[in-house]
Amino acid sequence: MVGGGALIVSFNYPLLEQREKVFAKDFFKTALNSKENLYYYPKPNAYTEIDDFAFFSLRENITSENLKIESLYRNNLLHRDLRGKLHTLLRKERNIDSKILSKKFFYESRKLFNCSYTWKALEVSQEQLQYDLIDKIEEFYPYPIYVNIATLNICNLECVMCPMFSPTLKDTIQTDFFKQKQVLDESVVYKVIDFISQNTIQTTAIGFIALGEPLLDKRIPKFISYARNKGIDLVTLTTNGTLLEQKGIALLKAGLNRMTISIDGATPETYKKIRGTDLEKVERGVRKCVEYARILNNQGADIEFNLNCVLVNKEIEKEKELYLNKWSDCRDIITNIYFTNMAIFDSEGVDTNKKQSAIAYNQSYTEICSLPWLGMQMDCYGDAYVCCIMQDSAFYNNKIAIGNVIENTPQEVWNSAKAKVLRKESSENSFSTFKLCANCGEKYRTFFKDDGSALEINISERY
Repeated sequence: MVGGGALIVSFNYPLLEQREKVFAKDFFKTALNSKENLYYYPKPNAYTEIDDFAFFSLRENITSENLKIESLYRNNLLHRDLRGKLHTLLRKERNIDSKILSKKFFYESRKLFNCSYTWKALEVSQEQLQYDLIDKIEEFYPYPIYVNIATLNICNLECVMCPMFSPTLKDTIQTDFFKQKQVLDESVVYKVIDFISQNTIQTTAIGFIALGEPLLDKRIPKFISYARNKGIDLVTLTTNGTLLEQKGIALLKAGLNRMTISIDGATPETYKKIRGTDLEKVERGVRKCVEYARILNNQGADIEFNLNCVLVNKEIEKEKELYLNKWSDCRDIITNIYFTNMAIFDSEGVDTNKKQSAIAYNQSYTEICSLPWLGMQMDCYGDAYVCCIMQDSAFYNNKIAIGNVIENTPQEVWNSAKAKVLRKESSENSFSTFKLCANCGEKYRTFFKDDGSALEINISERY
């Protein structure tokens, strides 16, 4: 604290190397001369959401109430939910502009945001940023904030647009990925859950997906329960919904709190053409889960579902209004309904729709992809990636995994030499080893427009 309380400066930066000590001194000098609240945390792009800081200097809008709340929370004397409610009450009392809430919340750390609502990020050299993002990965991004696990490679449907199981499209797969049924050993799943549960800095999430249908794996409820007991905040599942009538309640009882169900069409005829099965059975399963989720939410749970409809043909385009009306009575639980453009893959497994969108966005958005610092996902062979586009490369002859969680620990994979190469190429926005990343649109999922809304390049509409 400097000048009788006029300036508060805090360091949470390693000071072992000489260059780190010099950088810290430079920040302090800058803070003394700055008239604004200043902070630094190494982020791949301005939109990366973090929950920590390396340095900050607080000069404006210092309030004892905010600082007391944060101090109690950081010393485990205040529950996180109560912390959030108290800060919300303070914001209402001070009439904080809603535009700041919708935009700045994603730009600055929660820890900082709860002390003051206006911050300026310290501008640093590319050399300094790369040092912190790559060489100091264990300091600033020691764990991913989310992990997706595909525990098997089989499905109970043959959807017409699916590149993995469609009778006409599956022949384009160039590897033996689906040659035989493959199931990820449960010891590996538990090892990965243990790994991400050690992340105490940010809210963590684990998702059960499948290069197929995850509910064909009978172990999923057990995995969900284990993850929640390990303190993981969000446990998600992506499913085609065909088995929810039999298995949905067990998932919710185990602790599942987010689910995305893919339902393509509002009429049995359209759905049958695309997915080849009974729409009414799927709808019964979803509604059964909605009803039970309401019961759990009334008891304090926080369960939300999403519906996703791929715009496969003209029939679906005509059924949008019917689709929305059909689920209108469930919107307390079904918080989002997405109409998604159909993926069309080229010979290397790149979604040409996303590629074209990425090229278009590159004209005005040049930020670095944040996914190599935020997430990791595994397939049923244990190979690890940072996004679904990279994971899909396993179907083609240009697979670019960053490691394997069967051969190495998840921590070793996260800090692997290949992961370091990916982060370096990403930070420079120049790709040679990871060429697939050059024209990928996946990174724009983490970006936000000036009004605070997300860029959703593959989504036609969201309701």
